Amino acid sequence: MEHTVYRKSIKVQLAGAQKIDIENFPQEVEIGSENARFVLTQVMNPLCGNCWDSFRQMKKLVRIGNGHIKSRLRFLIGNVENGPSSPAQKLAYDLAVFLIAKVLAEKQEELFRCFRELEGIETLADVKSFTRKWDKFESKEKELVENARNILKSHSDWAIRNSIKTTPKVLLNGTMLPDELQIEDIKIFLVRQIES
Repeated sequence: MEHTVYRKSIKVQLAGAQKIDIENFPQEVEIGSENARFVLTQVMNPLCGNCWDSFRQMKKLVRIGNGHIKSRLRFLIGNVENGPSSPAQKLAYDLAVFLIAKVLAEKQEELFRCFRELEGIETLADVKSFTRKWDKFESKEKELVENARNILKSHSDWAIRNSIKTTPKVLLNGTMLPDELQIEDIKIFLVRQIES
């Protein structure tokens, strides 16, 4: 009985939530089956700790979703129209461009390794280690990096069009999860939807 009430409560919250046009981009940072019934789109900043917590929960959901759930990342770094304005924003910008470039290079296994590394960035030494890799990658893959920058700009423009200003934000099939609903909260709901 408790799960039924919980599931109905989530349905009610989602029914009243903001709907957003996801606007599929040509190259997405995605994990999971291409034909998944449920798509969780997370708007994140690579330096946001809560974003990584949310991302870890999304990865688990994709795993237990058994092909029915896919995770998509969109990056929001702030206003980068004229380039990053602070060292932290530049690092977040470079991290996002690096991840998008890995997708463009179709290096899925390398992308997952990058995710694991980025989840562990905690110290200045970790940042410096990433920066060395980034500098080497950027000088070698100029065209790929430029394409990734354009995709990051399209992420930013999309977020602005949809009044998304903070991270993390999560959408389920284009419906913005209310702030009080987290990915962990919708796990039971999604599992029940998959089973039905």
